[in-house]
Amino acid sequence: MGPGAAGYPAPAVAPSDHPPPERRARAARGGGLARVVDELRGRLWLWPAVAGAAAVAAAELLVRLDRALEDLGDVPLPAFTGGASAARSVLSTIATSTMTVLGVTVSLTLAVLALTAQGYSPRVLRRFMRDRGVQAVVATLIGAFAFALVALRQVREDAVPGITVSVAVVLALASLGVLVWFFHHLASEIRVERIIGTVWGETRAVIEATLTEEHAGGEPPAPEAPVAAEARATRTGRVAWIDEAALAEVARSTGATVVVVPAPGDLVTEGEVVARLHGGGEPGGERLSAALGAVRLATERTLARDVAFGLRQLTDIALRALSPSVNDPTTAEEAVLRSADLLRRISGRALGACVADAD
Repeated sequence: MGPGAAGYPAPAVAPSDHPPPERRARAARGGGLARVVDELRGRLWLWPAVAGAAAVAAAELLVRLDRALEDLGDVPLPAFTGGASAARSVLSTIATSTMTVLGVTVSLTLAVLALTAQGYSPRVLRRFMRDRGVQAVVATLIGAFAFALVALRQVREDAVPGITVSVAVVLALASLGVLVWFFHHLASEIRVERIIGTVWGETRAVIEATLTEEHAGGEPPAPEAPVAAEARATRTGRVAWIDEAALAEVARSTGATVVVVPAPGDLVTEGEVVARLHGGGEPGGERLSAALGAVRLATERTLARDVAFGLRQLTDIALRALSPSVNDPTTAEEAVLRSADLLRRISGRALGACVADAD
């Protein structure tokens, strides 16, 4: 089997005669954890959800601390000393303003994304979804809103949580500072040099992580045993991740050679063969499902393992820059030079199909 259309080799996994269980377990956990982390990085809702839950818990705990200190007659630090109506006014203002600011921030981000997609390439939008700065801003605003809302519910005429209200004010000031930083961050991130540099850096990291001497090995030996089983795709999608550790475990448990047909970035249609098992014992439905699950499909290409996708993005930016509607040869030159640097880094590496085993 040769490399797929994406240019990066798919693994052929062979069984090992001496498979250390501890190393197999560590490799399987490491590959699965890396895949989960890569998926979660693209979820814009993750950190805002975590921040919201943490803010709710923190507000409940601080209110209990406030009441405990009030019973002891000891209120430390410069806590809020106003009445219940003033506390409600402060907390409701914070909750309303943070939601208003969040709406403006999201609207501004969507407008910037639309202009970026139109001017450079729709495929560069994924980097904004994975941008930790954008996630941090949204998380901070959601946290401040949730904290103020929960604290507002706990305000009573005879018990005003002064420390909790003070912390809500601090969170509001922090949200203001984060908002100012966000404007600077967004203005920096949409610069074409920054976009090209980020794509180049991510692609370089993928090259170092995937096209190493350990994985590069040319063509695997053709299995003499006939095809024992085939795992077929249950849906259509792009190959986003190949878990070599999980495939090695399937090969070890069945004594077979597992050959992955598509490469990262390839389009797999429903019913198409994803993996073949050559030789060994009867794999069974469970082993076939494991082999199929080790090749994760997604709706779009990602840079997790797909080196060619980074080059594709740089090529798109260069082509759009040279179009008559844009006519920006400087941007095209920058994209071409970055692509040339990536090709130089790839030129010294073997690009054939890679071979892995349970060791």
